[in-house]
Amino acid sequence: MSTVSTVAGYGGRIGPPESNIKQFIIGAGGATWIYKTLPDGKVVQTPSNSNVPVLISNDLIVTGSIFNPSDIRLKDNITEISTAKLDDLFTLNTVVFNYKNNKKKLHYGVLAQDVEKVFPELVEKNISGYKTVNYQELIPLMLAKLKNMQEQIDELKKNLKENI
Repeated sequence: MSTVSTVAGYGGRIGPPESNIKQFIIGAGGATWIYKTLPDGKVVQTPSNSNVPVLISNDLIVTGSIFNPSDIRLKDNITEISTAKLDDLFTLNTVVFNYKNNKKKLHYGVLAQDVEKVFPELVEKNISGYKTVNYQELIPLMLAKLKNMQEQIDELKKNLKENI
């Protein structure tokens, strides 16, 4: 026996507990999500086909945290970010804008075409053909630039003290 949601516009089905599958049916198509138990015992929900991107065409509200794998055991070819690469951050223009499909909501960001010129690895085309920016990958660049700037400030303070 399965349970059907009573929420308008949602045709979710929950199979029997032993099947470990929940199916969300939206419109004529559908997407199957599976509950998995991770090695640490945590139960997660994931698309049954993890080779297909998940598209959310509205706000994503997360009341928990978002984690990206960052364990050193998962990484190869680890090097410091070069100072020259950091200087490229200042070539990016920050903008305020509205999306054409929602003129009421104000957004802050950068233009993918500008980012692509200096950090092409942070720009990809989405499934609709539009360019996207991996904003999370900009954070380590900004952090490294801040550290670099602080080193310059500390050096200037030291020189100033020595010359007084």
